[in-house]
Amino acid sequence: MINAIQNFGGGSGNKVIRSKFFSKFILNQLKIFPVPGQNLLALQGLDFYKKGVKIVASPRHANLLLVSAPFSKNLREAAAISYAQMPRPRILVSIDLQDIDPLPNPDLVISADELNELPAKLKKINLWSGHSKTYKPSFLVKALEDEEESTGHSNHDHKEQDDDHKNSHKHENHDQNEDEKESGDEKEEGGKNDDSNGFMSMVMMTKDMPRAADGLPMDMNEGRFDPFHPGLQDGLRIKMMLDGDTVKMATYEKGLLSRNLFENIPENPADLPEFLSQIDPLQPEAYRQLARRALQNPADNSAYCNVAVLERERLIYHLLQIQTLLQNIGDREMGFRIHKCLIDFLKNSSEKGIKKNIEQLKKRLYLKTRLKNCARIPEMFLHHISGPIARAAGKMDDHRLEDPNYDHFEAIVLNENNAWGHLLVRLEEIKHSLELIGTFSGKDNTEKSDKNGLKSFGDHKGTAKIETATGTACLSLKIKDGGIIKIKLSTPSLGLAAMIPRISMQEELSDVLAGIASLGISPWEIDK
Repeated sequence: MINAIQNFGGGSGNKVIRSKFFSKFILNQLKIFPVPGQNLLALQGLDFYKKGVKIVASPRHANLLLVSAPFSKNLREAAAISYAQMPRPRILVSIDLQDIDPLPNPDLVISADELNELPAKLKKINLWSGHSKTYKPSFLVKALEDEEESTGHSNHDHKEQDDDHKNSHKHENHDQNEDEKESGDEKEEGGKNDDSNGFMSMVMMTKDMPRAADGLPMDMNEGRFDPFHPGLQDGLRIKMMLDGDTVKMATYEKGLLSRNLFENIPENPADLPEFLSQIDPLQPEAYRQLARRALQNPADNSAYCNVAVLERERLIYHLLQIQTLLQNIGDREMGFRIHKCLIDFLKNSSEKGIKKNIEQLKKRLYLKTRLKNCARIPEMFLHHISGPIARAAGKMDDHRLEDPNYDHFEAIVLNENNAWGHLLVRLEEIKHSLELIGTFSGKDNTEKSDKNGLKSFGDHKGTAKIETATGTACLSLKIKDGGIIKIKLSTPSLGLAAMIPRISMQEELSDVLAGIASLGISPWEIDK
């Protein structure tokens, strides 16, 4: 059991010389496995195509594990397993995190601003000392011990059963021989014996197996796509029942990213905006402004809104989702271009190349052919969803139409209830967001809202909605004697995740994965 862990563990003293010898080659090409995932890393500004840096899809191909917050308990254990699978020598780096237990202490702690300087910083430190120890996370040791104990009991039980079985055969041997003599001349259809020494036809061998949609017998296999799949959103865990390469059922498994935020709701209402901004690290401003709206004076309908900031966040989120979708279907060229547009926009707010690449994506006919039959949501379930996915299916659902801060706003609605339609809506909304950013830049009504909003928190009930990049989020709260006593948050990704079984049944695996990626689900909104 310990040997199994040591095969994937950290280098011990006698391996240091060899590790130092290979270190210079490793630092020339960092193969990074990111946790929680690529989207959060891109949002923090890491250029995936920078010289000397490569993002890999499997920890077995990586030499550097890069960890960033938020870092939940379940995510920590998943990261520890990934680290244990990495070949040695290996590097552990965290972004603004000192305590990453059960992982060992990081070799380097950096800030998000230093991400693109990572290769240079690693060359300045002593990565492999003579005091390195074998990595044996306690939860993994316990799991292996429990498995061995369970296997041992199982083998013991099987041995006892085999002994009983042999003894019973000794007593029944005579009767069995007599029965075999009587039935030896009997034949099945096809002319062969149906005993243990005879020939058994394929029909007999498969008679009790489940049947596929085409009537053929097929073994059902359970498949899990956990949780760092490069073609899915960060932290998205999907469980599937597979009939060959056909998906019989697919469901979303939550809990990996859960931080139990609502167990520690702040009592002071003034702290609520920053508290809610933790819900989704990809959309902090949307939830910050949602909280402010719920706390505002009901008479002030335009309070607490910065349209330019919201639209910038929406644009970035859409670029991240498009990048994920392109990686899912294997379009490396356009994935590279979209990533470069994202990095340029994050660094310099540069619009250069965004509109050009949007038009090129629309003209890629193979994309339309590839996505046209993916992620078709049955019409009877469309009322459960909102946002770009609902608008792609022809549903006029956009809270910005009711928001007085958006003057003369026109929602983008199509009649393409499929993954291609999801992509088209995101592309059009990116262009629309660029226009809104230009229109509202420098216009921030939060100062006006501070004057006309609540000056003190006594007794108050508030409800507010906001259109996030994934759909409409709704918050209701109750304040009594200046303290929050009740809060309820509804996020759009819950409805999107509920569509996974609807778009997956009897579809090919590759189409299901592409369809799920096109939904743009934020697992952070579900695992709060």
